[in-house]
Amino acid sequence: MTSPLHHCESFWAQLAQDREFWLVLLAGPVFWIWRAGGMLELSITWTRLLWLALMVPVVEELAFRGGLQGMLAERFPRCWWGQRLSLANLLTSLLFAAAHAGVVAHWSGLLVFVPSLAFGYFRDKYQRVAPAALLHGFYNAGFFATQAG
Repeated sequence: MTSPLHHCESFWAQLAQDREFWLVLLAGPVFWIWRAGGMLELSITWTRLLWLALMVPVVEELAFRGGLQGMLAERFPRCWWGQRLSLANLLTSLLFAAAHAGVVAHWSGLLVFVPSLAFGYFRDKYQRVAPAALLHGFYNAGFFATQAG
């Protein structure tokens, strides 16, 4: 019988070898370079940056990918668009983008829609929130660090 610890180690080894995950991870810096200093004028302290890169992504991913997408996946279990995009992911991502547009009170909040689809894809692929939270934290860290004025 496989121990839970072995299963966890297996997951991290599988994620580390996932080319799609690395491609999506590396897409973040491309976006940061493209948008560096362009969207927001922020004053970011190290404490705030850590908060935005660690706590906010974990809480949001537990709520959106762990809660909402998990619930919707039970209701709409099928994937479409080449077996990569689930309806649960699409609906969750629409709500995630709408929530971000509301928080920043600006259309630029909708730009999180595409990353949200990626977060949801990896949640569906691995049936875990961890890959989504890792990507989200990495994206937030780079984005807010490059937007700081």
